Amino acid sequence: MADGKDTEALKLVGQIISLSKPRTVRELVAIAHSRSPNVSGESVLKAIDILRDNGRINLSPPKFGNFGQFFFDYSWNTSFWVVLLIVAATGLLFLLERPFPWTLFEILPGVLLVFYLPGRSFLRAFLIGKNSQFLERTVLEIGSSIVIVMLLGLLLNFSGLGLYSAASLSFLVVFNLLMALLASYRDYTSLQPR
Repeated sequence: MADGKDTEALKLVGQIISLSKPRTVRELVAIAHSRSPNVSGESVLKAIDILRDNGRINLSPPKFGNFGQFFFDYSWNTSFWVVLLIVAATGLLFLLERPFPWTLFEILPGVLLVFYLPGRSFLRAFLIGKNSQFLERTVLEIGSSIVIVMLLGLLLNFSGLGLYSAASLSFLVVFNLLMALLASYRDYTSLQPR
């Protein structure tokens, strides 16, 4: 049952869609707020949900022409850029020599690089479309990160490179970047129409 504000928002959203043809929901909410400031953003979003549930509008992700467009779109490919930022911070902090208190800044990016990012990228790449709760997914990401890092350590140990800090860090950085790139590509393919 829609009240007066919801009815007004439904009419407003219908007019905006037919006249302005907004490309995103954010753009639609901004146009609605500029045309009628007394209609709240929540009521506009509720109206969009009602129209979608009734089959009057279809909400779909944007269409990218190629992987390059998706790759450089920060709003859709944020995960890769976060991994790249953490990897760059870890590498920079490793290369700089500092006295004791400043070495504590290596801990957070190092922990993320070892205990979280490998599993997160691995699960994004190979378990796409699997819905799970936040806590379940986080525990799975941490557990798979530990297993992946242990396997990478075994591989390094038996490859002749040894478990020296520079070789281990560079191997882990390359692995994280490759898995994040693969996960981004899987996200891109999941957005493409079948």
